[in-house]
Amino acid sequence: MLEFLKNLDVKILCSFIAIIGSLGGVIIGGFLTAIFAFMNNRINYNMEESRYFKRKKEETYIEMEDLITDYCAHLPEMTKTHAIPVELRTRYNNIRSKALIYAKKKISDKFYEILNKIMLDTTSIYKIDKEKIDDLTYEIKKDLGIKD
Repeated sequence: MLEFLKNLDVKILCSFIAIIGSLGGVIIGGFLTAIFAFMNNRINYNMEESRYFKRKKEETYIEMEDLITDYCAHLPEMTKTHAIPVELRTRYNNIRSKALIYAKKKISDKFYEILNKIMLDTTSIYKIDKEKIDDLTYEIKKDLGIKD
């Protein structure tokens, strides 16, 4: 190989070295681009995934709060009929699976405590503990990072 290099003209040898250097630079640049593109996609995927779960958690918490509000609005009717409307029972059952998946255990426990108290006692005037509802709302805001 050295004999071959001795016979080459200096200009050709410089061109040959430049081509090899450029090719090495292209290969290294392509490799680094691929690595950084992969890392960027992974970071974006993780961020999007956490945003998705936060949205689902927000939706679940809103549904939980709406259901409690609707139960409170239907209290006079439920007191007279001693029955919970089918629509409210259906919504309660639909929220249960979401609450198990997306809500914090402490929050879902408080939610069930409030609603079970209402659902189990359909014969007397319902006593809604406003403090417990406010505590639930506070925990939800705290979990979502919402400041008062």
